[in-house]
Amino acid sequence: MKIFIFLFSCLIFSNAYSEQKILHFNSAREALNFFKNNHKKVLTFIGYSSAEYENENAMLDIAQKILLQEDPKHTLISIGATPEGIGKVYSLAKEMNFETIGIVSSQAENDQVKTSPLSDTVVYIKDNLWGGYLPNTQILSPTSDVVVNLSDKIIVIGGGGVGRDEMLYSYKIKKDIIFFPADLNHKISKSKNPQSNDYSGDAYKEHKKYFRLND
Repeated sequence: MKIFIFLFSCLIFSNAYSEQKILHFNSAREALNFFKNNHKKVLTFIGYSSAEYENENAMLDIAQKILLQEDPKHTLISIGATPEGIGKVYSLAKEMNFETIGIVSSQAENDQVKTSPLSDTVVYIKDNLWGGYLPNTQILSPTSDVVVNLSDKIIVIGGGGVGRDEMLYSYKIKKDIIFFPADLNHKISKSKNPQSNDYSGDAYKEHKKYFRLND
């Protein structure tokens, strides 16, 4: 009986992986054209990934409250494809029967970065960067271009440099966007930057500055 249960569990686990769609696009325009006939509202979550959260439960509480306001039949949940940090929202979304998608730079595939098995579709965008603005411009890299322009509504919970740029561009083009402050994980931050005691994240700093400048 134990062997049967184990094999059955493995079969379910295997099917979860085998049903995942993997898509590759050579440009933002190609990806956006592909999805233009999508009839679902796209709700995007932006935040920390490998930097993770100091209070993960608080982040998930925010995400759950947002998801409870949406209809799973008519809403597609978009996140950055990786399982850490904001990627934990995939689990909530699947529990609530949402279709999920992960949009990520081709750099992730090049570096063999693990993606979440709970993302129904993983979309790789050909990109020389991980996202954010192109150097010395206010033009989004291809990956961030798709993330922002595919979205009908954007929820930002904390976030680093890429999330900051996507947030600022979203404000600029008047996207429906809500920002929630959240600390990145203190221990991980200290391991990378021992001198810093600021855990608020790049998105929070620019969020404050943006509204101060635009009041």
